[in-house]
Amino acid sequence: MRPHVTPIDGLLLLMTIFWGSNFSIVKVAISEFPAFAFNTIRMAIAAILFLGLLRFYREPLPSRSDWPTLVGLAIVGHFFYQLCFIEGIVRTSVSNSSLILGLSPVFIAILMLCRGSAKVSAVHWLGISLSFAGLYLIVGRQASVVMDSVLGDVFMLGGVLCWAVYTVFAKKLLTRYSPLVVTAWTFIIGTVLFLPLGLVELVQIDLMKISGLAWAGLTYSAIFALVVSYLIWCTAVQRIGSARTAIYGNVVPVPAMIIAALWLHEPIGFAKVAGALAILVGVGLTKIQRVTSSVSV
Repeated sequence: MRPHVTPIDGLLLLMTIFWGSNFSIVKVAISEFPAFAFNTIRMAIAAILFLGLLRFYREPLPSRSDWPTLVGLAIVGHFFYQLCFIEGIVRTSVSNSSLILGLSPVFIAILMLCRGSAKVSAVHWLGISLSFAGLYLIVGRQASVVMDSVLGDVFMLGGVLCWAVYTVFAKKLLTRYSPLVVTAWTFIIGTVLFLPLGLVELVQIDLMKISGLAWAGLTYSAIFALVVSYLIWCTAVQRIGSARTAIYGNVVPVPAMIIAALWLHEPIGFAKVAGALAILVGVGLTKIQRVTSSVSV
């Protein structure tokens, strides 16, 4: 039976390239920018673009009863996720960051199980176990050597959990609103919450001394890694469900590790390759059988 490939699948593959390249781009840019200042500027640019898109498409405001959910999603999926991402990428390698974030399908499957919206088979549990074994190979083996890197890995793991929560719980709102409305408003709220963290650093730096390459990286990250990719993600969650969308998160480490090796000369040792394979196989096993869902997720 030939796999059914849709335009959404093509967009999701494009998204993996945007996100995969974003790790190295951010890593290079924050060698010149203070990390929180960088993230504040790129989030502000993305928020302005989202506001422009909302106005251009004349999207209606969400109903008053849905704002608490939007705020909750903004706090978890954008404020805390971005906090974990930027703290993680400062401390750990691009390959570690991308591989850990590639665990998102596993966390989404666990959340679906906890919510009672899915039944997980023995094969799925084997996949989950393999994925966490892969995580140990990537993170645990260096715990006694590079503690700062391990702290970065822990932040990235926190980011995975935040993104999984956002993906699963955004689905309900996406049955009533367009992906643009849900993505834009949650992101705008998350940006407002993040601003105070970056303002202290912003007033202390001379923006004129930042190179054109760093500014180009910031702009690329704001437009393609945030606005375009987030819209693709939420559109996919709406149309094909969170479980199928999440599997594309596991593809991100492939371009991320290749770009980091070629551009940043990051080493890729045996343990990291073994860990990556364990995660790939583990996530693959969670998709061998379709999760039996009681609701669309």
